[in-house]
Amino acid sequence: MAIEPDGAAKAFMHTQGLPWLEADEDRLREALAPLRAFHDATAAAHAEARRPVRQLVESGRGEVPEALAAHWDAVSSLFGRVLAAKDVIALGCERTVAEIEAGKTTLLAQVVALMKEEAEATLAAPATGGASLAAFADTAAVTRTVMTNQLAQAVTGMREETGRVLRDPDVSRLSAVRTDLPGGAVGSTAGGATGSVGGMAGATGGAAGALEAGAAVAGAGVGGMYGGAAGGMAGRASGEPDTGTLVDHNEGKRTASRLDEVARALRADALPPLTELHAELTALGGGEHGAPVAGALKTVADHLTDAVTALADHLSGTLRSAVLAASATQAETDDDTRRAISGDPGP
Repeated sequence: MAIEPDGAAKAFMHTQGLPWLEADEDRLREALAPLRAFHDATAAAHAEARRPVRQLVESGRGEVPEALAAHWDAVSSLFGRVLAAKDVIALGCERTVAEIEAGKTTLLAQVVALMKEEAEATLAAPATGGASLAAFADTAAVTRTVMTNQLAQAVTGMREETGRVLRDPDVSRLSAVRTDLPGGAVGSTAGGATGSVGGMAGATGGAAGALEAGAAVAGAGVGGMYGGAAGGMAGRASGEPDTGTLVDHNEGKRTASRLDEVARALRADALPPLTELHAELTALGGGEHGAPVAGALKTVADHLTDAVTALADHLSGTLRSAVLAASATQAETDDDTRRAISGDPGP
């Protein structure tokens, strides 16, 4: 329960012009629950996406699964960034709650002590000819100054905790998750997946260099998420030896389907807690001193929303399409191999 002066203390503070820390620590404490729900949903999606990708990588051999593994490592690291940022935000909330509670406790102790002095001065007034009330007035003035300084210290402590959150490397880079995904901002959308499909299609027939650019997970342009230059994934020239199986075709289809399911679950389970978090922070911002904290944390919450949306878009868009492309080209390779063995000239 938030620390607040009771009715009598509020009236006394108003009469004496005493300051108070206007921030609702309960609201900030309640923000921890949606943060935990967000963490659980995001961590679960991370694990559920990793499992089928790992199985797909292990089902094949050659540069394609190796580059797919490198691509996933980059995506996985961004999941890690989001989860680490959440931990920093939660810790910052806890520390800010402690700053608010400590500040209010200190201020309230001053109020209680001054109320006692007023009561004693009032009782002694007849015997002292009012001198006790004059002395109390001096004491009240000193207390007012002390409380003003104590309030400033508490607000500074709150500001420092918020600043610590905002300066954290993982938190400050939340807004860059979408562009840091393999392929950048274009590759992280469903539209950007088209480039990855074209790039992966060039792996047909044993591509030694099919995903060399993809291993660096930094491509853009025609090669989609795995490459920069056109033809960067064109594969080996006709007649060069095959480097091995790309990926298991059926495993690829299962992986693509599972990635789509995980992306839907991530949106459904991780985004609603962030909406709830936003509501709690809006309520926190109703107090004069809580408003700056709420404003900063709401911006961070918006960045969390964008980051997890980008990850979900990438799983169901670029990565899923790339997996399907690799799977399709492997099926074509298998068909060509069967026809060659059987002597069937094919279509």
